[in-house]
Amino acid sequence: MPGFNHNMETELQQNETMVQPEQTRSRFLNSCNGCRARKVRCIKQRESDVVCINCRKRSEDCRFSRTKVRKARSAKGQSRRQTKNPDAADPVTPLSRAPSSPCARSQPDNLMASPSRRSIVGSSDAEAQFVPSGTGTTYAANQMASTTPVDYPVIMANEQDVSISSLAYFSNSKLIALSRRIGTTQVADLLAKVEAAVKSTTRSPGGVSPYPNNLEKEARSVTLSQQCRLDYIQSYFDQVHPLYPFLDRASFENRARSSRVGDIGSVDPAWCALYHAVLGLGSLYHECGSFDAFSGTAWDIFRVSLDFFPRIVFGQINLATVQAMAAMAIFSVTYEALPIEGVLISEAARIVSHFQITKAEACKTNQEFQRTFWVIYSLESEYCLNTGRSSIIPSHDISCPIPQTNLPFLSGFNWLQCKAKHAQMASDIYQRLFSVKARSSSQALRRREASRCLEELEAWRLSVPESFRYAIM
Repeated sequence: MPGFNHNMETELQQNETMVQPEQTRSRFLNSCNGCRARKVRCIKQRESDVVCINCRKRSEDCRFSRTKVRKARSAKGQSRRQTKNPDAADPVTPLSRAPSSPCARSQPDNLMASPSRRSIVGSSDAEAQFVPSGTGTTYAANQMASTTPVDYPVIMANEQDVSISSLAYFSNSKLIALSRRIGTTQVADLLAKVEAAVKSTTRSPGGVSPYPNNLEKEARSVTLSQQCRLDYIQSYFDQVHPLYPFLDRASFENRARSSRVGDIGSVDPAWCALYHAVLGLGSLYHECGSFDAFSGTAWDIFRVSLDFFPRIVFGQINLATVQAMAAMAIFSVTYEALPIEGVLISEAARIVSHFQITKAEACKTNQEFQRTFWVIYSLESEYCLNTGRSSIIPSHDISCPIPQTNLPFLSGFNWLQCKAKHAQMASDIYQRLFSVKARSSSQALRRREASRCLEELEAWRLSVPESFRYAIM
């Protein structure tokens, strides 16, 4: 990947040198040469300072290079160029500047449906649509009125950070270089389409609150027959439990039959939240789900669990509490609750970390506690790696044993141990490759670490039974 990134940036620089603008002016870049080389944010303590904080700490010279910025072209010159080359391509619009209106989001559909391919001309006006490499992110960060996190793109990377999510690879400069290389803007169109679709799914809809206003009303709205409840529980243990094996099926089903779950006021809040989260997950396999956030029958069932969320967080911590948070965290990775995935997973991880459930002494000999911890840890580690943040649960401070947990269709294979190992590797990979400390390391060191990570991942893959092992294409 680093070699590919270098080639893309080199091509962009070559493309820029080939184009001689009619009128140019120069200005200083907002990021010094050292910070641009290290790909870190260039920050001054005061606006009048001539040395940034990073260079002061490193006792290095802080130099700001100049860049040439094309002035606005006259309408007469633009019309002359359009007359000479009527087939010139439209500018490639970076996703970070793509319009977010409904009309704008529908444009990629029309572009993708068109059979014609739009070509990129070497001297097109696309350069004017892009911020020069290494300046856009820093300049925006230094402004008093910056965009809010909800406005940030989901699948676009900025020019300085390693990534902002697991989907973020193309920055503005890489996108225009790639478009010129392949001779079409269809990649940009496709990314704009994916960006709009992902944002509509992962961001909370405007004016929609996932939190219920009235618990009694929510509970009464969930009218399920006894047979439906039994079917949903059966589907949960058949489909979900093998992947997240933290519940004891016999004890859960016995309590579900004996408890008066319809009487919300007399039931333990943690148990009621766990029960409805299990029902919600099981109902997904009975055509009760939805691809829209906060909608569908499964979501209506889960809203009862969500209402107990404050009581769980501020209540007494026991096995039912931790299991309820684990079930709610699992439900958060579905389409119905994807906008609140981070809240539920992070809170589950905070609870097990704050109450020292990571320690062997806390779990003692209770295997349900142990299995629940490792399920929460695996969810949180993978979520943090995918979203570019450090884990709440430090992997070096875990002494909780991993109980033997076999898959019903693959006896002799400890599935939970395999899943826990993968989660520990995900947490370790973030620290070694994507953390702030890792980004300040040299490129050669990061390449060596990346090679070691690939070797460890391959060793983990080979430890899985061949019949259950995924293949590398």
